[in-house]
Amino acid sequence: MIVPSKIITLEESILMKSKFILESEIKDINQLFEENKHSFQDPSEFLITLDFLFAINKINVDYEKRIINVI
Repeated sequence: MIVPSKIITLEESILMKSKFILESEIKDINQLFEENKHSFQDPSEFLITLDFLFAINKINVDYEKRIINVI
């Protein structure tokens, strides 16, 4: 799920799915999920992708305003 392997294709990995978040013009977390939910199996995969991007310092999340800032 996170990285490609013999079982998980590149398109199914979080590495590839993170591009939908980084390329989006939408900053609101709810709207971002609604726009891209077809790309994720479930909301938890979307949240794991946000965690991954935050961990590698590609996004900042403002939890009060519920927006994402791409760094």
